[in-house]
Amino acid sequence: MESVTRRRFLIGGAAAGALAVGAVGFEVVRDVHGTRRFLHQHGVLDGPDRPPPTASPAAPPAVEYATIDAPSGPVNYGLYLPAAPELVLYCLHGRGGSRRDAFDGMAVDRFVADAKLPWAIASLDGGETYWHQRRDGSDTQRDLVDVLMPFVSAKAPGVKNAVIGWSMGGYGALLIPLRHPGLFSAAVANAPAMWTRFSNAAPGAFDDQHDFQSNDVMASASMLSHSTRVDCGEDDPFADAVRRLERAAPQVDVHLAPGFHEDATWRSYLPAQLEFIKSRVG
Repeated sequence: MESVTRRRFLIGGAAAGALAVGAVGFEVVRDVHGTRRFLHQHGVLDGPDRPPPTASPAAPPAVEYATIDAPSGPVNYGLYLPAAPELVLYCLHGRGGSRRDAFDGMAVDRFVADAKLPWAIASLDGGETYWHQRRDGSDTQRDLVDVLMPFVSAKAPGVKNAVIGWSMGGYGALLIPLRHPGLFSAAVANAPAMWTRFSNAAPGAFDDQHDFQSNDVMASASMLSHSTRVDCGEDDPFADAVRRLERAAPQVDVHLAPGFHEDATWRSYLPAQLEFIKSRVG
């Protein structure tokens, strides 16, 4: 629930009024969500949050950070591996992030431990590649599927796999299961970075028009598994794209709820997402 103090309300009214200067007649600010994002950015509006559970002093979750020296190049990973895991949850970070985001920002390991789920958590550095093969030879999708997953499977043999991602990683959490059907028992995407045309995409997200078309999740939405969940804040810049995805893929479990494009909002979705994954993997 958003909390707005009297001071914030007055500041918000002034800011909204300033934004509306120049309006003609009874015309109001049309971009309501853009205005709310502006106010949120300046500390006037609060989005939802779910603070990470407090780690038990007796047995804090231990995360291993290391590098796999693969033939294709080094793969930096993070791994939380409890005893006798029954599932490995692979985490894909957003643009500009790293393998540490799943643990430091999202605290997925602590949410999993607090829910007493016997799950391993794995992540890797994905740079700004949007989790697919790029013209420069990098391929973080390959790094995940052909390097990290076999490495983790050797430590936790015979378990099921799921994937979760945020923003750029949310896009990856939709794209990779499309490219590798049956690899994951469940997939969860938070505010997936999706565009309807190459010209609207973030600079560097795709090499060219052909790269965009070859990796267009929206065009393949009907092929997404029913074990896919998408969450997005109503004031998130990708909310409209998620609404289009919902219409194109009714089999996908889509949730639009209060929130912005940020870790705090995404943490508030995490408990329900873990329950979703649990329900899909049994």
